Amino acid sequence: MRGEVYCLHGIVLEAHQAMQIRYSGSLRRVRAYFFVYIAWIPGGHALLKYHNMHQGDDYYHHRVYHPLTGKEILYERLERRQFPTFSEVLDELEIITRTLEG
Repeated sequence: MRGEVYCLHGIVLEAHQAMQIRYSGSLRRVRAYFFVYIAWIPGGHALLKYHNMHQGDDYYHHRVYHPLTGKEILYERLERRQFPTFSEVLDELEIITRTLEG
């Protein structure tokens, strides 16, 4: 899955996921193994990043940037079970960008 979501205030959220299909008897299971969510202000700076792009790293990285300055205000490493759903990423992005409302 790959695409962009155009949000309020001109913000763009880019989403990438790669998935594997596995079978257990007749049961089909779909599991995502590669995640990237990056939100930014076009022509500006990043607002939010979730990813597992570091080779050999079993953790997921979560970074939040101040919506007005672009300064990183949060960095944490997450385990697979902590990785957010797409709707949770949208909810977090909405909270981060509330200060942009005029």
